[in-house]
Amino acid sequence: MRLKTKGGKRGFTLIELVISITIFVILAVVLVLRFGDYYYKRNLQDDSLKIAFALKSSRDKAISQEGGTPWGIHFVNTSGAQGYYIIFSGPAYAGQIFPKTELNPGVQFLMPVASSTVNIVFLNPFFSATSTYATPFTMNGVLAATTSIIIALTDDETSSSTIIINANGDVQY
Repeated sequence: MRLKTKGGKRGFTLIELVISITIFVILAVVLVLRFGDYYYKRNLQDDSLKIAFALKSSRDKAISQEGGTPWGIHFVNTSGAQGYYIIFSGPAYAGQIFPKTELNPGVQFLMPVASSTVNIVFLNPFFSATSTYATPFTMNGVLAATTSIIIALTDDETSSSTIIINANGDVQY
């Protein structure tokens, strides 16, 4: 409702201004909360793609016999700190080859479980299953068994992503 003052000027009442500002603040809060949710879900998707790429890259290096050794990834789920993974060369993780890659903020590992590690080692398909490089997580061009890496949002574990490395060496995410 617009009021007319003595001089013929029009203006808004105080109650109209308060209602308008309240509506604006409510909309701003809703948008900020929705953006935060989008940000963390985007981080989850980004980490899933990066892990899948690292797995495929390690598999391809092993198949092409780069360095003449197996290639793998060492996944670490540290309790109370950001999880990470490291690509390495050799039959087992013995130190960093590449810099470690930490999970994005708001993302955690569900598999490997807290305070544990998992090594996934890819062998060249021409190595035999009885090779000195064989381990429970070794891939001989194929895996002895399908294995999974699971990541999720720290605040909402129902929002998760599973990266599956199946028995024929395919990486699915």
